[in-house]
Amino acid sequence: IVVAPGVYTESLRVDIDRLTLRSEVLGQASLDAARLFDYALQINGGADCTIDGFRFVGLRYSASAKALSAIKTRNLTVRNCLFDRRRDGGRCSNIQLSVYQVDGLLVENCVFDSGFHGIWSYPAKNVVIRNNTFWGNGINGIHVGCNMGDRTEIYNNLLVDTVSNHQSPAVTVADHGPHVFCDYNLYWKTDIAPRQRYYSFGRHSPEHEYSAPWSVKSKDLTDSFAETQQRYGVEAHGLEADPLFVDAQNGDFSLAADSPARGRGRDGKDIGADFAIFK
Repeated sequence: IVVAPGVYTESLRVDIDRLTLRSEVLGQASLDAARLFDYALQINGGADCTIDGFRFVGLRYSASAKALSAIKTRNLTVRNCLFDRRRDGGRCSNIQLSVYQVDGLLVENCVFDSGFHGIWSYPAKNVVIRNNTFWGNGINGIHVGCNMGDRTEIYNNLLVDTVSNHQSPAVTVADHGPHVFCDYNLYWKTDIAPRQRYYSFGRHSPEHEYSAPWSVKSKDLTDSFAETQQRYGVEAHGLEADPLFVDAQNGDFSLAADSPARGRGRDGKDIGADFAIFK
């Protein structure tokens, strides 16, 4: 299904398999929750679905509000989407992308601007999160509720000014181990979020599937990027540096010509989303 440019105010639920929902012009079709609905789009039990090129707007101030929600899904792809904060002076309190019980998740070239969480997925296996930009998330940028042995790849992402309420690092997983590849990501914090941390793990309890960013215990937190690299064996090629956004405060996450994120990702790619598609 190809969607023409415009603003679509609704709460849409999908209950079929093998659906590709694509914006005709990337970034020019907006799904608007109108500050009323708990989600703009929900994938309910579907398999082999792709969501491509949408702007998610209008989320209300509520912990239950989710821009894109997926429940009991297999092989879900989310790409080229902008999860947009409210820039009219209002607050945005929500999970931008919420995924519950997923086997096969690819998220690429998306921007997660503010909100409580960028991506919160649990339980989750066969997850790839790459080339995304996370800015100003109140609690956590990425959480993958993977069990030991479940493939998890997190790379080429920009994670900037995660406020880290509940002492949650920018990236968290449920179980840490060799099944987790977390590298080539760039982290940065300013006076907006001086408490931002980097990476850790934790779950509610060993026998429970529930896991959240705040499941991390104090003893498993690190205080510096170097300590994170050494303790967990992640981010061998990662960076802690100012990505030099053009104008992040006003929602322009393009990289300046001399950004350290250019060409420093896996396979020589830029780190973060290609923001040009949203202009």
